[in-house]
Amino acid sequence: MASTLRIMTWNSNGLLQHKESLLVKLIERKINVCLTSETHFTRESYVILGGFEVYYTIHPSSCARGGSAVIINTGILHHEDIKIEKEEFQVTSVTFKTTSGLLTAAAIYSPPRHNLKREDYLSLLQNFTGKFIIGGDFNSKNTFGALG
Repeated sequence: MASTLRIMTWNSNGLLQHKESLLVKLIERKINVCLTSETHFTRESYVILGGFEVYYTIHPSSCARGGSAVIINTGILHHEDIKIEKEEFQVTSVTFKTTSGLLTAAAIYSPPRHNLKREDYLSLLQNFTGKFIIGGDFNSKNTFGALG
């Protein structure tokens, strides 16, 4: 268990097409966990990244769009956790041990055409217990206007 944990979020816009450059970034920046959105995987897709495990959730249509993935260093003891495959969002999560206890890291992609409300996000968050972090592309819009 590393004393420092490095987590990255990344919108891949098609993970298969960018896997080599991603692997270079993961290694150069010593990333432990990468929360990825817009993987564009289908039921037939997969990717192998040396030194990392890839867990993913596809869009329910199995078309090459949307999707999320958690990419985690194989040196970290972990297990795949919650997967949600819905039109409104695709979520992939992995739980692992840190120096301060268990942590769940989740990747999300929510297509912009869905106008999700506070209640939708609260419902999503109820799937998680303990310490967790969610990163990805929420395609959320600011409904309060400009800040400042």
